[in-house]
Amino acid sequence: MKRALAVSTDQASLHGLRTALITAGFESVTESVTFDGFDMQTQFVLLDAVTEDMIRRCVQEDFLTSRPFGVGVLLLAQPRLLSGFEQQLVSSGIFVLYKPVEPALLVQAVQFVCGAMDTVSGLYSQNRRLQEKMDSMKIINRAKFCLMQYLNFTEPQAHRHIQKQAMNMRISPREAAETILKMYET
Repeated sequence: MKRALAVSTDQASLHGLRTALITAGFESVTESVTFDGFDMQTQFVLLDAVTEDMIRRCVQEDFLTSRPFGVGVLLLAQPRLLSGFEQQLVSSGIFVLYKPVEPALLVQAVQFVCGAMDTVSGLYSQNRRLQEKMDSMKIINRAKFCLMQYLNFTEPQAHRHIQKQAMNMRISPREAAETILKMYET
């Protein structure tokens, strides 16, 4: 279930934000005049900043600057209210849309931010998988080096030995390499 939080001090604006979020595909929308409605299940925050103080709080609030990865934030504000805050907002990954804004454009902006966050989340996951793969390769290479140094194996023999150990013990090559490292590096 896609969950969103709409924040505004104006009740009419809250209704418009809720309508835009539902049109954009969110099934559950929490309306709030503060950031209190945010929880760990929230995937998107749409904030209507009416005053400069709201933008200041937006930049300073812990959940916006250190929110869970993948939570999109779209801030609606008058350009005159944003002076001095643009860099902080951009570095926090908060998207800004200038008011006044047409409802159709707001829906498109919400969908754009959601798409951007999905892309960033996918890239982050792929990056983590590649980092884990590289870490495994480093450990396997260290184990190969130990086998080459202590048992006079060639590189292909060391590689085959690690693969064979992994298959025989029904573990990953990384775990087999870690076992070899424990034997020879202690």
